[in-house]
Amino acid sequence: MPRNIFLSFLGTSDYKPCTYFSPDGFQKADTRFIQEALIEWRCSQWTDNDLVVIFLTDDALKKNWENDGHSSAMGSSSGCMGLRQCLEEMKLSAPVQPVRIQGGKSEAEIWDIFERVYSVLNPGDQVVMDITHAFRSIPMLAIVLLNYAKALKQISIAGIHYGAFEVLGNPFTVEKMPLAERRAPIFDLTAFDSLMSWSTGVDRFLSAGDATLIGKLARQNIQPILARSKGKDEAAKEIRGVAKAVEEFSLVLSTCRGKDISPCAGRLKSRVNRCMQFDVIKPFKPILQTLSENMALFPGETLSDGIRAAEWCLNHNMIQQGYTILKEAVITWVAGLDAHEKPGLTEIDIRDIVSSAIHIAQKNTPERKWKHAAKENPEITRRYIDICRQYGKLMELYANLTDFRNDLNHAGYSKSPKPYETIIKKLGEFVSEAKALIPVELL
Repeated sequence: MPRNIFLSFLGTSDYKPCTYFSPDGFQKADTRFIQEALIEWRCSQWTDNDLVVIFLTDDALKKNWENDGHSSAMGSSSGCMGLRQCLEEMKLSAPVQPVRIQGGKSEAEIWDIFERVYSVLNPGDQVVMDITHAFRSIPMLAIVLLNYAKALKQISIAGIHYGAFEVLGNPFTVEKMPLAERRAPIFDLTAFDSLMSWSTGVDRFLSAGDATLIGKLARQNIQPILARSKGKDEAAKEIRGVAKAVEEFSLVLSTCRGKDISPCAGRLKSRVNRCMQFDVIKPFKPILQTLSENMALFPGETLSDGIRAAEWCLNHNMIQQGYTILKEAVITWVAGLDAHEKPGLTEIDIRDIVSSAIHIAQKNTPERKWKHAAKENPEITRRYIDICRQYGKLMELYANLTDFRNDLNHAGYSKSPKPYETIIKKLGEFVSEAKALIPVELL
């Protein structure tokens, strides 16, 4: 079972009591330490399997971890209770672990903090992080560290929070305020982590064609990226629909499901456009817009979508799939050039005849040596041979695609294996040739 872990940095200021409150209605009155409020809000149901970690410098230990760390204006002890005793009195089931760190006043000290925070995390931890009293470099460090740990320890982020005491004014002003008026909001910054994860997921999809991360994010908590308005359930449903459509499109290309390319691209475009009508946090909208712009490359016509899919595969390092899809797109094009009726023949029969006709036209194979579908349907085969002979470049392109795809399918175990640089480069050239051969209006 994953462990919950709370991470917080204790500062050195003489904190004044106030009421901390959260967006969901939680509040804790007469509280000096934001850690008390956050732990009661987020960690009160935790067990002894979980952990509360407070990072503190030598100064923080003296001034705010232990009791009586601050003096009054007259020099006497202020009599304030330190965070250690405050947490003890909460009688938490989760153990509390103080961890000493340096002040973060140099690059070396910042790296040391990074290592110490990282070292307390276990694989699979669910992290709640408080960045309220961190040194000025720590919030940025925290974001980097959390993403680093997500990659290497597969942690998940349950919350990132900031207690905004400063909205009340400076400490001197606050001291003069009645305690009941000292209300400080707790900012939920978890959306920034979610936004970064979605940005990474979309980038991975657009750069490498891999939708795994997007699918994983959609199956997790979507709430952080939703706007605080009505219709959250419907918005969450639409976002998950987008993620499912992205995964489907990715898998269709990676498995070369030619018939499904156009329908999947269409569903993804439709999902994205619908999702953009719902309330999400504003920075999430450009992510959807970027998806929409990329999918606009697929116009919804089988032939042109096949060429675009081959180009997509090239740009996303799916080279073997690119060769297979492009070769089949050429067959689709040639098959459509004969408008005669072909009763009794299935689409597969016609594609077999076209493939044979291209080889026959290229090699001038005599009719007595024709085989299979070509031999069984000589009249249709002759028509396709005549069409192929009108397109010399077509036959050359098809032969090259077949040669390169066979080399790939046999993992280079051939008489003349091609270097990977050539295979990648030539796919780009073949895509360009195919686009030149297909009527412009389709692209």
